[in-house]
Parts: sequence; structure tokens; C-alpha cells
Amino acid sequence: MLVPYLGNLTSSKDDIMNGITDIEREKLKEFNSLRDTYFEKPRKLIDRKEPSIVLDDFLFLGNLQHAKNQEILERLQISKIFF
Repeated sequence: MLVPYLGNLTSSKDDIMNGITDIEREKLKEFNSLRDTYFEKPRKLIDRKEPSIVLDDFLFLGNLQHAKNQEILERLQISKIFF
């Protein structure tokens, strides 16, 4: 599991990068590569009918329309909504 090293508020990027492990450094490079690939092409917003599952049947990411839809809330057993 990656745990970000924030250092103190005056830490430079080099200080922070020196404070992480080689595995964390490789994961950051992999993430940056994926991020760069994703943002190469313009993306359009998608109107989703359902909220996205973030953690298996525990945490969902949705919009205001999802939060107001009682059928979705009951079917997915969503009991708490955070704004």
C-alpha cells in the first residue's frame, strides 16, 4: 500500500522523492504514465444511469440525481450520502 510522504510544508519535490521507497517510486512512474495516456485524448462527460462502485458494494460515487433516486438507494442499499 502506498502511503504518501508529505514531509513538512517547506519540503521540496526532491526532498519528498528522496523520502520514498523504490517500489513507491516505480508505482508513481506507472501512475504518471497511465495518467498521461488517459489525458492525451479529449474526454466527454458521460451521463451515467448508475453510481460507480468504488469499493465492492460498500462505497459508491454518484451525482445529485443518484442521491435523489430512492429506487437506486434502496437497490444498492445505500444508507448514507456525503456531499
